[in-house]
Amino acid sequence: MKKGSPFGTHRVISPKGVLPQPADVIDNTMEIYDNEVLIDVHTLNVDSASFTQIEKQADGDIEEIKKIMKGIVAVRPDIDQVDIKGQAILFQSGIYAKLPKDLPETLALSVLDVAGAPAQAAKLVKPGDTVVVIGGGGKSGILCLYEAKKRAGVTGKVICIGGSEKSTDRARKLDIADEYFAADATDAVGIYEKVSALTDGKLADIVINCVNIENTEMASILACKDDGTVYFFSMATSFTKAALGAEGVGKDVNMIVGNGYTKGHAEIALQVLRESPAIKELFSKMYS
Repeated sequence: MKKGSPFGTHRVISPKGVLPQPADVIDNTMEIYDNEVLIDVHTLNVDSASFTQIEKQADGDIEEIKKIMKGIVAVRPDIDQVDIKGQAILFQSGIYAKLPKDLPETLALSVLDVAGAPAQAAKLVKPGDTVVVIGGGGKSGILCLYEAKKRAGVTGKVICIGGSEKSTDRARKLDIADEYFAADATDAVGIYEKVSALTDGKLADIVINCVNIENTEMASILACKDDGTVYFFSMATSFTKAALGAEGVGKDVNMIVGNGYTKGHAEIALQVLRESPAIKELFSKMYS
């Protein structure tokens, strides 16, 4: 059996020296190396920003989505899942989690898809913090709100910003924040003014961006106090816009790339469903 790199670089054909994910061409032969595992794949969870892009390209047509994604068996656009017949190779450094026996498979997959978000929230938020979650009515946003409220405690404040009244009400019914309002996440000044009013001008210690649309960088940055932290979980984020935008308005904030992995992320995300019957019930209706 051939010896492979822990990071899968032995699969890269071009350009040389890069890792598999950003590579232009990779070797997809199914003969595995000594540090790989070949697995059958039944369902893919596509990240929300990418699925939104594909839907727009296909003009919402399911059959066109299947063509774009190379003949997929079934498409569930409401939960960003597709069923396929295929195989995948997991490298030595690849992350995986066992599906829990106490939760439906599609529900667990949907939550594991965004597991990094609540886990990062759990790591970042401290007792007494003021936390703003932009996109708080969505899947990752709700999980982040729950963890933020849990970690900030009674001395903290958690603010949910939904993308619509419907999504905001969805979070409000779960009672996982202290303040709720709906806003256009691209309206940076509008969100700044609202958050400023709700915090007596102090702004947020932590801002978590969970939206799946572009041009929301400055709303996140303006809502954060100097020396605070902005966590961009959204894959629609332009880090060029974020860096230059913060510099342009003289904001000294710490900005974290939306790394979908942190230690214990799967366990933390799934535990939310076990701790909160209300979230489990909502997610079961939406994603099971």
